[in-house]
Amino acid sequence: MEHFFRFGLLFLLLGLSAFFSASEVAFFSLSQAQVNSLRQDGGRAGLRAAQLLEKPGRLLVTIYIWNEIINVSIAAVSTVLALQLFGSKAAAVAVGLSAFLIVVLGDISPKSFALKYSKDYAMFSALPMGLFCAAVSPAQALISWMVSKFVAPVSPPGSGPSSAITEDEFKTILHRGEDKGILESEEKEMIINVFELGDTRATEIMTPRTEIFALEVGEGPEAMVQRARISHFSRIPVYRKNIDEVVGVLYTKDLVYSVAATDKIVRTPFFIPNTKKVDELLRDFSRNKNHMAIILNEFGGVEGLVTLDDILTYVVGDESGPKGHENFERVGHGAYMASGRMSVESFNDRLSVNLSHEDIGTIGGFVFHLFGRVPRWGESIEHDGVRFTVKKLRGTIISELLVELPEPDGPGAEEE
Repeated sequence: MEHFFRFGLLFLLLGLSAFFSASEVAFFSLSQAQVNSLRQDGGRAGLRAAQLLEKPGRLLVTIYIWNEIINVSIAAVSTVLALQLFGSKAAAVAVGLSAFLIVVLGDISPKSFALKYSKDYAMFSALPMGLFCAAVSPAQALISWMVSKFVAPVSPPGSGPSSAITEDEFKTILHRGEDKGILESEEKEMIINVFELGDTRATEIMTPRTEIFALEVGEGPEAMVQRARISHFSRIPVYRKNIDEVVGVLYTKDLVYSVAATDKIVRTPFFIPNTKKVDELLRDFSRNKNHMAIILNEFGGVEGLVTLDDILTYVVGDESGPKGHENFERVGHGAYMASGRMSVESFNDRLSVNLSHEDIGTIGGFVFHLFGRVPRWGESIEHDGVRFTVKKLRGTIISELLVELPEPDGPGAEEE
């Protein structure tokens, strides 16, 4: 009968060891978003679990205290059982067997289970874990105090725990969501583009100076209406003498419904520096009720313009929009037609190359830099094995390029 009691005690201790091991993984594998969900939607059990995680150090020390007590007890009970059943020669076997039971049944198996069902298990274990915390509260407080005295001198300033998820971690979650079919590729790209607004300058999504459609002060109302109708733009910059002297923005609806002179109906332009980030610009648009900004360079000259539509197109990735004018098409083995407006970053991503120049944003500008002058139609130049041929020029601007990649090495090279 005594043996049955000890066997029962051994299995009870193994169960408790499994409980604490699983609780450790369940609680500390929860993300901040999951903890917030437990607090808001998990009922009483979820609220208890969230409250335990408000003091993670206290919870962790409590789990370790109970685990140590239980594991030592398992070793003691199994040793006594072995001695009673098989004599003193079985002591070593008892130690090995207890270690095996603790590792397999009391540690690895429950932790694997809790990792898979962390949220549910945290809710299940919250009530008993709260009672166990209260039971060893004095010992837990003493150990926590001692640990803090050892840790504080070697901890760098500002190294406290942070529950905030980083941008890279969030992007990893998005990629996993796409791999599991939870998110569509377009949805993932849209969310990532929102994150990149803070790293993107307005100049990267603007309409450049050379492509701005603008009206000159003094043009007759009829001529302006006709030009505005052809342009299909709802907001048009108005300049005096040259584009560097933008004096206002004309809303075509004002032009249509007014017969007044142009300078009477133009609105004050909104100027921004070429260093402005897109997320800041979006806030400016919202605050000032503007939908268009004129981008100025460091000398006060007009560099381009950017609209709210440009920002939205950047986020949703509409290939017909400003992001670009990034038309890109395969025309043969290792050969592509690319718009000169295509960004160098997109070009590198599409072709897995590494072209870079800190002051140049478009592939047309990059090739112009390689030539060092305005190239002629059909002229070619090579850089790092990539051959660029000018296929279209608009004035001095390279608008279309033929891009030819080097042939892959080896007879076994495959087509892309």
